[in-house]
Amino acid sequence: MVQAALAAQGEVAEAFASRWRSAWTEYYLDQGSREQLGAEEVLKRIAYHGNVRIPGIRGAAGTYEALRAAWDAEPGDSRAAIHNAITRAAHEAPTTWRASSWADDEAEEQASELLYAKNYVLDIPEDKREQLGW
Repeated sequence: MVQAALAAQGEVAEAFASRWRSAWTEYYLDQGSREQLGAEEVLKRIAYHGNVRIPGIRGAAGTYEALRAAWDAEPGDSRAAIHNAITRAAHEAPTTWRASSWADDEAEEQASELLYAKNYVLDIPEDKREQLGW
């Protein structure tokens, strides 16, 4: 029974490792045109649509700024680079919101969902871009 449990854990770990390796060579695509998006645009869209919530930060503009600052530390356009920016932003959230690990755990879960999600990212309406200064 122990051997079966260890084997199952090994399979789960390998599936995760495989997904992570693939993420370094995969990119987000625009939902309409199916064209590859750069990280800055992906981060704006993720922030605008509320796909990620960073504890202690409100609104699309603030979320984008936190994600962008985190991405600046480890830039890249791949899905893995986006995932890293999300988790880094959560770990760098204001300390008053980090009294417990729930904030980090929630952001890690959101990042993981995006890592496994489809490659397509919804667009932002032009009037909303103007309001946000994007």
